[in-house]
Amino acid sequence: MLNSIITLKPTYDLVSNKGVVPVALSLDTVGALTQSADDLKIITGILTGSKYSFKDSKKLKVGIINLSKEKNNPIFEKFKCVLEKSMSIIPSDNFSLEDIKYLEDEVDATMVAEFPSSLNSYFRDTENTKVTVKYLVDQKKGGPANSYDRLKKALSSTSCNNTHDIQKGQTLARKAIDALLEKNKVDALLVFEDPNLNGIIYSAMARYPSMTIPLGLDDKGFPKSIFACTRANSDAVLLSVALAADRNPRFRHKPMFIGY
Repeated sequence: MLNSIITLKPTYDLVSNKGVVPVALSLDTVGALTQSADDLKIITGILTGSKYSFKDSKKLKVGIINLSKEKNNPIFEKFKCVLEKSMSIIPSDNFSLEDIKYLEDEVDATMVAEFPSSLNSYFRDTENTKVTVKYLVDQKKGGPANSYDRLKKALSSTSCNNTHDIQKGQTLARKAIDALLEKNKVDALLVFEDPNLNGIIYSAMARYPSMTIPLGLDDKGFPKSIFACTRANSDAVLLSVALAADRNPRFRHKPMFIGY
Protein backbone atom coordinates (compact mmCIF):
# COMPACT_ATOMS: atom_id res chain seq x y z
CA MET A 1 0.00 0.00 0.00
CA LEU A 2 3.06 2.29 0.16
CA ASN A 3 2.94 3.07 -3.55
CA SER A 4 1.40 6.54 -4.18
CA ILE A 5 -0.54 5.11 -7.12
CA ILE A 6 -4.13 4.00 -7.70
CA THR A 7 -4.51 0.24 -8.02
CA LEU A 8 -7.42 -2.06 -8.75
CA LYS A 9 -7.54 -5.80 -8.21
CA PRO A 10 -10.70 -6.76 -10.15
CA THR A 11 -13.25 -9.39 -9.24
CA TYR A 12 -11.65 -12.82 -9.51
CA ASP A 13 -11.71 -14.29 -13.02
CA LEU A 14 -12.91 -11.03 -14.60
CA VAL A 15 -9.55 -10.80 -16.39
CA SER A 16 -7.71 -13.79 -17.87
CA ASN A 17 -4.61 -14.99 -16.04
CA LYS A 18 -3.20 -16.64 -19.15
CA GLY A 19 0.56 -16.13 -19.36
CA VAL A 20 0.88 -14.79 -15.81
CA VAL A 21 3.42 -16.43 -13.50
CA PRO A 22 1.11 -17.92 -10.84
CA VAL A 23 1.29 -17.82 -7.06
CA ALA A 24 -2.10 -19.27 -6.12
CA LEU A 25 -4.74 -19.89 -8.77
CA SER A 26 -7.54 -19.25 -6.28
CA LEU A 27 -6.20 -15.77 -5.50
CA ASP A 28 -4.30 -14.56 -8.59
CA THR A 29 -5.96 -11.62 -10.35
CA VAL A 30 -4.65 -9.30 -13.08
CA GLY A 31 -5.25 -5.61 -12.40
CA ALA A 32 -3.99 -2.13 -13.25
CA LEU A 33 -1.58 0.19 -11.44
CA THR A 34 -1.86 3.82 -12.57
CA GLN A 35 -1.14 7.42 -11.62
CA SER A 36 -4.73 8.61 -12.11
CA ALA A 37 -8.28 7.30 -11.78
CA ASP A 38 -9.00 8.19 -15.41
CA ASP A 39 -6.12 5.99 -16.57
CA LEU A 40 -7.33 3.23 -14.28
CA LYS A 41 -10.81 3.40 -15.80
CA ILE A 42 -9.41 3.15 -19.34
CA ILE A 43 -7.02 0.27 -18.63
CA THR A 44 -9.59 -1.68 -16.62
CA GLY A 45 -12.05 -1.33 -19.49
CA ILE A 46 -9.44 -2.69 -21.90
CA LEU A 47 -8.51 -5.58 -19.60
CA THR A 48 -12.10 -6.62 -18.99
CA GLY A 49 -13.49 -5.76 -22.42
CA SER A 50 -16.33 -3.99 -20.61
CA LYS A 51 -17.74 -0.50 -20.62
CA TYR A 52 -18.55 0.15 -17.01
CA SER A 53 -21.81 1.88 -16.13
CA PHE A 54 -20.69 4.25 -13.40
CA LYS A 55 -23.08 5.00 -10.59
CA ASP A 56 -23.60 8.67 -9.78
CA SER A 57 -21.15 9.32 -6.96
CA LYS A 58 -23.75 11.50 -5.18
CA LYS A 59 -25.86 8.39 -4.77
CA LEU A 60 -22.96 6.30 -3.52
CA LYS A 61 -22.70 5.42 0.16
CA VAL A 62 -19.32 4.37 1.46
CA GLY A 63 -18.33 3.25 4.91
CA ILE A 64 -15.00 4.64 6.09
CA ILE A 65 -13.33 2.64 8.84
CA ASN A 66 -10.53 4.45 10.64
CA LEU A 67 -8.17 2.05 12.40
CA SER A 68 -5.59 4.75 13.12
CA LYS A 69 -4.41 4.99 16.71
CA GLU A 70 -4.20 8.74 16.22
CA LYS A 71 -7.53 10.48 16.77
CA ASN A 72 -8.44 13.14 14.20
CA ASN A 73 -5.62 12.04 11.89
CA PRO A 74 -5.16 15.00 9.49
CA ILE A 75 -4.60 12.81 6.41
CA PHE A 76 -7.76 10.81 7.12
CA GLU A 77 -9.85 13.89 7.90
CA LYS A 78 -8.76 15.65 4.69
CA PHE A 79 -9.65 12.63 2.55
CA LYS A 80 -13.00 12.25 4.31
CA CYS A 81 -13.87 15.90 3.67
CA VAL A 82 -13.06 15.52 -0.02
CA LEU A 83 -15.31 12.48 -0.42
CA GLU A 84 -18.15 14.14 1.50
CA LYS A 85 -18.45 16.66 -1.32
CA SER A 86 -19.64 14.01 -3.77
CA MET A 87 -21.00 11.01 -1.83
CA SER A 88 -22.53 9.92 1.45
CA ILE A 89 -20.02 8.89 4.11
CA ILE A 90 -21.11 6.40 6.75
CA PRO A 91 -18.54 6.27 9.58
CA SER A 92 -18.11 2.92 11.25
CA ASP A 93 -15.83 1.63 13.97
CA ASN A 94 -17.19 -1.89 13.68
CA PHE A 95 -14.45 -3.85 11.97
CA SER A 96 -14.26 -6.72 14.42
CA LEU A 97 -14.30 -9.62 11.99
CA GLU A 98 -14.32 -13.07 13.51
CA ASP A 99 -11.49 -15.53 13.20
CA ILE A 100 -8.95 -13.04 11.88
CA LYS A 101 -6.06 -15.39 12.50
CA TYR A 102 -7.92 -18.15 10.67
CA LEU A 103 -8.17 -16.04 7.52
CA GLU A 104 -4.51 -15.04 7.69
CA ASP A 105 -3.60 -18.71 7.94
CA GLU A 106 -6.08 -19.55 5.17
CA VAL A 107 -4.41 -17.25 2.65
CA ASP A 108 -0.96 -18.59 3.46
CA ALA A 109 -2.16 -22.21 3.36
CA THR A 110 -3.86 -21.61 0.01
CA MET A 111 -0.70 -20.18 -1.53
CA VAL A 112 1.46 -22.99 -0.20
CA ALA A 113 -0.99 -25.66 -1.36
CA GLU A 114 -1.53 -24.27 -4.87
CA PHE A 115 1.87 -22.79 -5.66
CA PRO A 116 3.76 -25.95 -6.74
CA SER A 117 1.16 -27.39 -9.12
CA SER A 118 0.24 -24.05 -10.66
CA LEU A 119 3.87 -23.04 -11.18
CA ASN A 120 4.81 -26.44 -12.61
CA SER A 121 1.84 -26.17 -14.97
CA TYR A 122 3.05 -22.73 -16.04
CA PHE A 123 6.54 -24.07 -16.77
CA ARG A 124 5.12 -26.92 -18.87
CA ASP A 125 3.50 -24.34 -21.14
CA THR A 126 6.82 -22.57 -21.73
CA GLU A 127 9.92 -23.56 -23.66
CA ASN A 128 11.79 -24.21 -20.39
CA THR A 129 10.29 -27.66 -19.95
CA LYS A 130 13.06 -28.79 -17.60
CA VAL A 131 12.20 -26.08 -15.07
CA THR A 132 10.09 -27.19 -12.11
CA VAL A 133 9.71 -26.05 -8.50
CA LYS A 134 12.15 -28.79 -7.48
CA TYR A 135 14.64 -27.62 -10.12
CA LEU A 136 14.51 -24.06 -8.75
CA VAL A 137 15.04 -25.28 -5.20
CA ASP A 138 17.94 -27.55 -6.25
CA GLN A 139 19.55 -24.73 -8.22
CA LYS A 140 18.80 -22.18 -5.47
CA LYS A 141 17.20 -19.89 -8.04
CA GLY A 142 14.25 -18.81 -5.96
CA GLY A 143 15.19 -15.16 -5.84
CA PRO A 144 15.24 -13.35 -2.48
CA ALA A 145 15.53 -15.40 0.68
CA ASN A 146 11.80 -15.25 1.51
CA SER A 147 10.90 -16.41 -2.01
CA TYR A 148 13.39 -19.28 -1.79
CA ASP A 149 11.96 -20.31 1.58
CA ARG A 150 8.45 -20.31 0.09
CA LEU A 151 9.66 -22.52 -2.77
CA LYS A 152 11.08 -25.03 -0.30
CA LYS A 153 7.90 -24.94 1.77
CA ALA A 154 5.80 -25.44 -1.35
CA LEU A 155 7.94 -28.39 -2.45
CA SER A 156 7.61 -30.08 0.95
CA SER A 157 3.82 -29.55 0.91
CA THR A 158 3.64 -31.42 -2.40
CA SER A 159 5.36 -34.46 -0.94
CA CYS A 160 2.86 -34.41 1.96
CA ASN A 161 -0.08 -34.72 -0.46
CA ASN A 162 -1.62 -31.43 0.71
CA THR A 163 -5.41 -31.42 0.28
CA HIS A 164 -6.21 -27.91 1.49
CA ASP A 165 -9.91 -26.93 1.38
CA ILE A 166 -10.11 -23.41 -0.06
CA GLN A 167 -13.89 -23.07 0.17
CA LYS A 168 -13.87 -22.59 3.96
CA GLY A 169 -11.79 -19.42 3.82
CA GLN A 170 -13.74 -18.03 0.88
CA THR A 171 -17.06 -18.54 2.61
CA LEU A 172 -15.92 -16.89 5.84
CA ALA A 173 -14.32 -13.92 4.07
CA ARG A 174 -17.42 -13.27 1.95
CA LYS A 175 -19.66 -13.56 4.98
CA ALA A 176 -17.57 -11.04 6.90
CA ILE A 177 -17.45 -8.44 4.09
CA ASP A 178 -21.12 -8.88 3.13
CA ALA A 179 -22.16 -8.46 6.77
CA LEU A 180 -20.33 -5.13 7.05
CA LEU A 181 -21.76 -3.83 3.76
CA GLU A 182 -25.31 -4.85 4.63
CA LYS A 183 -25.21 -3.74 8.27
CA ASN A 184 -24.05 -0.25 7.33
CA LYS A 185 -26.08 -0.14 4.08
CA VAL A 186 -23.07 0.99 2.05
CA ASP A 187 -21.81 0.29 -1.48
CA ALA A 188 -18.17 -0.07 -0.49
CA LEU A 189 -15.85 -0.17 2.52
CA LEU A 190 -12.78 2.05 2.84
CA VAL A 191 -10.21 1.12 5.47
CA PHE A 192 -7.60 3.54 6.78
CA GLU A 193 -4.50 2.48 8.72
CA ASP A 194 -4.97 -1.28 8.59
CA PRO A 195 -1.70 -2.36 10.30
CA ASN A 196 -2.05 -6.07 9.51
CA LEU A 197 -3.57 -5.54 6.04
CA ASN A 198 -6.54 -7.63 7.14
CA GLY A 199 -8.86 -5.85 4.71
CA ILE A 200 -6.68 -6.95 1.79
CA ILE A 201 -6.57 -10.51 3.12
CA TYR A 202 -10.36 -10.69 3.45
CA SER A 203 -11.11 -9.36 -0.03
CA ALA A 204 -8.44 -11.53 -1.68
CA MET A 205 -9.76 -14.64 0.04
CA ALA A 206 -13.34 -13.73 -0.90
CA ARG A 207 -12.28 -13.11 -4.53
CA TYR A 208 -13.85 -9.65 -4.25
CA PRO A 209 -12.52 -6.53 -6.02
CA SER A 210 -10.26 -4.18 -4.07
CA MET A 211 -8.44 -0.91 -4.56
CA THR A 212 -5.85 1.39 -3.03
CA ILE A 213 -6.14 5.17 -3.34
CA PRO A 214 -3.17 7.43 -2.48
CA LEU A 215 -3.50 9.90 0.41
CA GLY A 216 -0.26 11.82 0.03
CA LEU A 217 2.83 11.45 2.22
CA ASP A 218 3.28 11.14 5.94
CA ASP A 219 5.75 13.28 7.90
CA LYS A 220 8.58 10.85 7.02
CA GLY A 221 7.88 10.96 3.28
CA PHE A 222 6.22 7.55 3.07
CA PRO A 223 3.21 7.34 0.72
CA LYS A 224 -0.09 6.77 2.51
CA SER A 225 -3.05 4.97 0.98
CA ILE A 226 -6.59 3.98 1.84
CA PHE A 227 -7.86 0.50 1.00
CA ALA A 228 -11.31 -0.11 -0.52
CA CYS A 229 -13.33 -3.23 -1.28
CA THR A 230 -16.83 -4.22 -2.29
CA ARG A 231 -18.90 -7.19 -3.53
CA ALA A 232 -18.00 -9.34 -6.51
CA ASN A 233 -18.64 -7.74 -9.93
CA SER A 234 -19.11 -4.29 -8.35
CA ASP A 235 -15.75 -3.03 -9.60
CA ALA A 236 -17.42 0.08 -11.08
CA VAL A 237 -18.31 1.22 -7.56
CA LEU A 238 -14.63 1.29 -6.58
CA LEU A 239 -13.72 3.10 -9.78
CA SER A 240 -16.41 5.69 -9.04
CA VAL A 241 -14.91 6.31 -5.61
CA ALA A 242 -11.45 6.70 -7.14
CA LEU A 243 -12.73 9.11 -9.79
CA ALA A 244 -14.48 11.23 -7.15
CA ALA A 245 -11.34 11.39 -5.01
CA ASP A 246 -9.01 12.04 -7.95
CA ARG A 247 -11.05 14.95 -9.34
CA ASN A 248 -10.84 16.77 -6.05
CA PRO A 249 -7.53 18.28 -4.81
CA ARG A 250 -4.86 15.75 -5.58
CA PHE A 251 -3.58 13.46 -2.87
CA ARG A 252 -0.94 11.81 -4.99
CA HIS A 253 2.63 13.03 -4.50
CA LYS A 254 5.81 11.68 -5.94
CA PRO A 255 7.38 9.68 -3.09
CA MET A 256 10.92 10.36 -1.97
CA PHE A 257 13.43 7.55 -2.22
CA ILE A 258 14.07 6.20 1.27
CA GLY A 259 16.97 3.80 1.68
CA TYR A 260 16.56 0.65 3.69
